[in-house]
Amino acid sequence: MEDLRNLADPNESPFFPLLSKRILHRHLDEGWPGLLRRIVDASEKAEMLYDESDKDEYIIKLRKTLENSEFLPNSPLMVNISEDKKKIFACFALDARKPINEFLNVARQVHDGMGGVGYTLNHLKAPGEIKNFIQLFDKDTEEHQSGRPRPASNAVTVSINNPGFIGILQQAGKTKVTNLNVGIPDSFMEKVRRSDSEALEKFNMVAESIHRTGQPAILFTDRVPNVALEENAPIAANVCGESPLAADESGLLGSLNLVKFIRSNETDLSFDFEKFIETVRIGVRFLDGMHDIHYHSSPQLKKNTLSTRKIGVGLMGYAHLLILLGIRYGSEESIRLAEEIGKALMQGAQEESTRLAYKRGVYPAALSNNINREKKRNALLVAIAQTSTLSLLVNTSSGIEPINGYLTKQNILDDTIYILDPILAYTVQKLGLNPDDVKNLLLGGIELSNVIGEKLAYLFPRALDIKPEEHIEVQAAFQKSIDGGISKTLNCSFSTNVEEIKQWIQLGHEKGLIGFMIYRDNSLKSQPIEVIK
Repeated sequence: MEDLRNLADPNESPFFPLLSKRILHRHLDEGWPGLLRRIVDASEKAEMLYDESDKDEYIIKLRKTLENSEFLPNSPLMVNISEDKKKIFACFALDARKPINEFLNVARQVHDGMGGVGYTLNHLKAPGEIKNFIQLFDKDTEEHQSGRPRPASNAVTVSINNPGFIGILQQAGKTKVTNLNVGIPDSFMEKVRRSDSEALEKFNMVAESIHRTGQPAILFTDRVPNVALEENAPIAANVCGESPLAADESGLLGSLNLVKFIRSNETDLSFDFEKFIETVRIGVRFLDGMHDIHYHSSPQLKKNTLSTRKIGVGLMGYAHLLILLGIRYGSEESIRLAEEIGKALMQGAQEESTRLAYKRGVYPAALSNNINREKKRNALLVAIAQTSTLSLLVNTSSGIEPINGYLTKQNILDDTIYILDPILAYTVQKLGLNPDDVKNLLLGGIELSNVIGEKLAYLFPRALDIKPEEHIEVQAAFQKSIDGGISKTLNCSFSTNVEEIKQWIQLGHEKGLIGFMIYRDNSLKSQPIEVIK
């Protein structure tokens, strides 16, 4: 297990030399240990605001957790934690009803701090108005990218019941930095089931757009937690869709690396739920404290955010965990484990947020709105992101996604690299094979089963090897217990037809998903990750 532990060390990641320029920013000379020290120092300052007797014990645990790469905060925190104005949150929803210059000014500040902006346009009722706003904001964001640690991005949501919703479909495949979401209420899905002609026409338009461009993503709006300081405030998904926020509100995320919770005995490997829950609680306490040191880009953002103190403790490395435990992604056993992990994740988060509520107070919006719920410090606790940067740093699979391929060509900043999946490299080394030799065999067209045997190759299904229904079942298993959303893509083959896409949207709704994205292979000219066939 020692070599497996070293695998999660960012200094051992082939991506770290490239990502370090962004993540370490102006502190490149201090390396990864220096970054962890700055994060712990910031947490200590946050802890000083509260009278808790176990501060020293908590800081020791936090430091160890970070050093072991068991938990990492979102990228903006790592980049900006040492700045005077600590813009450390990743997820934002802004109020697009405001004057456009005011909206753009705040959005630029958020983007400069590496935050992503979500917004809804349901106040606009004409397709042209919706289309023009999306185009304007998309262009403005792109024009201000210079000097930012990473390119900024946005996400817009428009209800399928909006008279002008066609405006969002007209932008599908055309935006440069904006993700498109269509909001679908339960009542609309009921009309689809009853074969209502108008609903079926709109539903077909959405499915055709997804088939053609991979957009829009689906958001089942009645399942989005609507907790905010102001009653009836517009709710928008963040860029990746996993963090539901009210207009002019923000939150931050952190993720646990599931591979780090594998324990071994003399005969087999298993998942350490006790250690996992303890680490979830450390993550909740850390993220809650960051609310007290974050620099807000507007007074309204500060007011709304501190009223709910939303956080999102999430996961990464699920696919790699399964491989190491000898479980195939999408199997019944993988679905049962996903449900157990999701339940434990929510349990640990609720326990710690309740404890913090008694020590530090409940989130203020609960008091002002007389919300009769269990005492909590944070209105929302769990959000499972895709963890693109974090998973690369610790050499693990993204979020709860399956692996994309055995060998991928990936563009990181201005560089292109080829890499064998880390757990596949680990596996072939255990077999006494050279990973570079295996890489060359795969590039030469040799099947993985002919390299490592069918039994082992069976444990390495790629995203396109997994049935769409299995993608949905896995996501539904995690969603069953948690209070936030999940960023998840249902990958399907190029031969997929529109009717199949409609069936999967209906199945996702039946299974209780909050939202998801369907992507037909090669439906976009440029894919961020190219799987080597």
